[in-house]
Amino acid sequence: MNFIKREIKAETIGIIDIGSYKIRAGICNFKNGDLELIGYGEKRQDTRYIKSGEVTNIEGLCKNIESALKKAEKGLKIKVKKIIINISFKEVFIKTNKLNYKRKDIYKEIDKEELDTIIKKVEKKIISEHLSDIKNDSGYNKSDLKLILSNITKIQIDKIDTKKLLGQNGENISLSILNTFIPLSQYNLLEYIEEYLNKKIIKILPSEYAITKLFKKKNNIVIIDVGNYHTSIIIKKEGQIIGVSKIPIGIGNLVKNIRKNNDVSKINIINSMDENIYADEKIDFLEIFEECLIAGLEKILGNNICPHNFFVSGGGSNIFVKNYIKQIKFQKRGIKIIKEVNFVEPKIKYLENILSSSNLNIISMIITTLDFIKKGKDPISESLRKLIKKI
Repeated sequence: MNFIKREIKAETIGIIDIGSYKIRAGICNFKNGDLELIGYGEKRQDTRYIKSGEVTNIEGLCKNIESALKKAEKGLKIKVKKIIINISFKEVFIKTNKLNYKRKDIYKEIDKEELDTIIKKVEKKIISEHLSDIKNDSGYNKSDLKLILSNITKIQIDKIDTKKLLGQNGENISLSILNTFIPLSQYNLLEYIEEYLNKKIIKILPSEYAITKLFKKKNNIVIIDVGNYHTSIIIKKEGQIIGVSKIPIGIGNLVKNIRKNNDVSKINIINSMDENIYADEKIDFLEIFEECLIAGLEKILGNNICPHNFFVSGGGSNIFVKNYIKQIKFQKRGIKIIKEVNFVEPKIKYLENILSSSNLNIISMIITTLDFIKKGKDPISESLRKLIKKI
């Protein structure tokens, strides 16, 4: 089974965001060129079901997904048959690679046959480079991984931006292609979820990819998504995702430490997190968080300049976390950053149906899904899908 082969068509679909603390489900209908959110449901779950990015109770998780979907479908006359899904993967490898292709007959217009040839040669080379990077960083071989998302993000002909290749001429074709891999073991879990729910998963959209769609007009940004026991760092430069790093710390680590030292419930801690309390525990947490953050930024950036626009999201996007990031001396820590850190916020729609702006993952998934639908029968996307079937 290969979810990446499946095209997203304009129809009613379910969108499911599976977090370690909460599952969110939205029912969307494509109407008048936009996705209309017609149903929404949530289900809190035992945080032991997903621990440090590993699913420890797949049946309990599936029951919670089913419950969230039923809440979203309540009052509707339809039951969704197709779903788009995000799960809090322990490891996800996302990277945009750029490659050039030199044409022999520069005056001839590109036809469908040549388009397929260009896509095939460029994507195979890009995937090979990405797999080599993954092998060096994590030790995973090609056989251990599954490609879940492939998307052409930028096209240039003789250094001029364009949105199409078919019917164009020129000599130098430049393609930027984003590919996303996850470990095969995690992919197999999604097959189990699909079978349990008796619904077809038509796309896997990792939140690390989807959340960048909240900032289409921000070409350079650092996104820090603070989860329960891990945090994702996503960096976009010149409109392209240049890398993703997951660091092994999240707001759950702080909550756990506070509960060790104080007789207080988890929900009370979360609701009072930005108050002037738990100072010692916060200092311990933030010092470790800084070390992990610097390591994650270094892994993605190498010797490149870090964007100064930052966005902090997730369950740990608290004011005290932002204030601490603001005062980090990045230059002294070896991170090249020209300007002072500037926190930005996305302009969000759909909120009237989703209760809270904290539910950014599912909002970003809706926006990303709309992008895929609008691509529709785009010849370049079709060529890429055709190639992926053979890889």
